[in-house]
Amino acid sequence: MITHSFFGTNIAVLYHMLNTYQFRAYPNTGHKDFFAQHFGCTRKVYNHFLGEHEQDYKDSQKPWNFYEYKRELPALKEQFPFLKEVNSQSLQAAVQNLDRAYKSFFARRTKHPRFKSKHHKQSFCVPQNTKVDFERGLVFIPKLKTGIKCKFHRRFEGTIKQATIAKTQNGEYYISITVEEPDMAQKMQHTLDEAKAIGIDVGLLSFLTLSDGTKVDNPRWLKQSEKKLARLHRKLSKKIKGSKNRNKQRLKVAKQHQKVSNQRKDFQHKLSRKIVDDNQVGMIFVEDLNVRGLLKNRKLAKHISSVAWGQFLRFLEYKAHRAGKFFGKIGRFEPSSKMCHVCGHINHDLDLSERTWQCPHCLSVLDRDINAAINIRNIGLHTAGIAEIHACREETPTVEPSVLQQVTSLKQEARHFNGE
Repeated sequence: MITHSFFGTNIAVLYHMLNTYQFRAYPNTGHKDFFAQHFGCTRKVYNHFLGEHEQDYKDSQKPWNFYEYKRELPALKEQFPFLKEVNSQSLQAAVQNLDRAYKSFFARRTKHPRFKSKHHKQSFCVPQNTKVDFERGLVFIPKLKTGIKCKFHRRFEGTIKQATIAKTQNGEYYISITVEEPDMAQKMQHTLDEAKAIGIDVGLLSFLTLSDGTKVDNPRWLKQSEKKLARLHRKLSKKIKGSKNRNKQRLKVAKQHQKVSNQRKDFQHKLSRKIVDDNQVGMIFVEDLNVRGLLKNRKLAKHISSVAWGQFLRFLEYKAHRAGKFFGKIGRFEPSSKMCHVCGHINHDLDLSERTWQCPHCLSVLDRDINAAINIRNIGLHTAGIAEIHACREETPTVEPSVLQQVTSLKQEARHFNGE
């Protein structure tokens, strides 16, 4: 639950959220067989009801009804007796996952649900009765007599709500534990200080630019690995499908892709932690980006997806919330790049290739990225009722108040991510 007031100097926020901690798991051979059985059964349930609904909709335009299909689960277990060997709640969670997928599809957030494949990432959920032993480094779940060895890079306190066990394509196992922490439901006072506000503009040439003029270069992790990935894919294409050598080569490709992903996450976790932990930063303003729309640009789609702006902003947002700092977004249609931060003039003819430009009104020479970051900061402060935008602006944009959103689930970075 969150309450806020944008036209004052103080904002009262009541945090009440669930935190998800992810740990690396090291299962033995018996555990791997147990996991494989659950992966297969939950995948079977998911695909069965997805196919059944598609056929029902094709025959009679029958809408999706979660409770009706969930009631069919006992009959499905009679039809396929091997489903009785796994945790029944994990099977119910598979139907709930399908329900969430359909709700996202109906809300036009995602595409239509697709059938799960055994060749992609595997996972299953354990909704109840998960226990953790930090002293011995073990996690206990139902139907498994022995604990699963995990590397706990941090501890947590609170009620465990559920756990999700996942296997990546390169053969690594992870356990994500969702915890309701009692100390998260607390009232915090945010003093809005203009002097401690920063604006952040993300980009491709520079990963981000701060309103104080600081620029952070784009590491381009994918570009550094493109040659190696191309070589690994060429070798994979020459292997016979179904052979052991092809599976070995597939693992090499998956490990290289995972390395790029880990490099990106490590960089973004450390950078977001550095920004949030700065004692001179009390308010953070960013731009509400339409990443899905930007990916439609065929010339820049690969670079935009590689830089992962959305992931970085999520990291920055939840860290700011946990640190008790204000995080806000300005409207995506604000002219942050085209507006001069000195006088407020809007240059409608500014081209994307122009990295520096001179304001025709006040003759100020502006760096495109720094100017955008300053404008994001100013618009954010104006939104929060802290400062006023220049009165001589030719056009006054419609400013929507940036609402602090409830973070229902967040992944915690490891020690080597945040430098602790």
